[in-house]
Amino acid sequence: MRKTLKRNLSYDDRNHLYYVSLYYDGENGRRVRRTRTYPTMEQAEQVIAEYRRAQLLGGMSTPKDVFVEDWLRYWMDELIKPNCEETTCHGYENILNTHMIPSLGRLCVQDLTPVRVQQYYGELRKKGLANNTIRKHHVLLHAALGAAVRQGIVGANVTCLVTPPAREAPQHRFYDSSQLRMLFRASEGTPLEVAVKLAGCLGLRRSEICGLKWRNIDLKRGVLTVCEVRTAVSGRALEKAPKSYASERRLAFGGSEDLEALLKRLYRDWERRRKQDPKYNPEGYVAVKEAGESLIFIPTWILSAITSVCDPLDTIAISLTILIQL
Repeated sequence: MRKTLKRNLSYDDRNHLYYVSLYYDGENGRRVRRTRTYPTMEQAEQVIAEYRRAQLLGGMSTPKDVFVEDWLRYWMDELIKPNCEETTCHGYENILNTHMIPSLGRLCVQDLTPVRVQQYYGELRKKGLANNTIRKHHVLLHAALGAAVRQGIVGANVTCLVTPPAREAPQHRFYDSSQLRMLFRASEGTPLEVAVKLAGCLGLRRSEICGLKWRNIDLKRGVLTVCEVRTAVSGRALEKAPKSYASERRLAFGGSEDLEALLKRLYRDWERRRKQDPKYNPEGYVAVKEAGESLIFIPTWILSAITSVCDPLDTIAISLTILIQL
């Protein structure tokens, strides 16, 4: 049976073949559909990518004018999405749809000049974007135009002639021991307590706290393993492995009596609730939004919750990244 996988591509699970259906201009201006089969998905996708590139170029051997928007969307669909994490693609698309395409999209790639790109960076600065954020735009545009050079769309990458904003050194603020103890006391008995103490005692990031599960905690030995993260993309939760090998690590919490007692209590509570209701938090997340409610933390919720706890304490506003160990 043939099943559609995506636009122009389907798979026949009986014959084990990939079908690529493409449309071409025939005689008398009629559109003609041609279908070919390929043994692997990689071969089929390569044919589709070449077809889309030919569409951009108008099917000519010499490049014609291609709008920046069309090239950026082709670059995203064919080069970035198949090779990058969903979170990375989401961040790129935010930059494209919010800033780059509205400003540069109707220009032709061949007409893009260093002066126009430099002006674009100035426009971003007037909008209030920080230098480091504008540098991300520069990196994205440099990569997209680099691909355009390699595929023969343009002869040179104009971003090589542009000066991006200077990199700003990050300014970190930290709680001292007394401030951290104050935050610990303020969070006690709230759904935020375990998140604050995991960050303050062990240095876990928001996404690591969100992805932490009971199966990755050894209460007897007092060790937890960071091997899953949970983040938010377009308002929905996404689970994945940590970004780098170095982020996967084992941490001992046995020396922190407060955290150890909290984890043991929460684990007993989770086991008790599971016996009462097997549908309660079946994945075994450590950080749940409310006792008795299987709504799992997402990073943005943690940030807003910490702010609400800090405000009454008259302390500096923080994110989990600036908590320090006691």
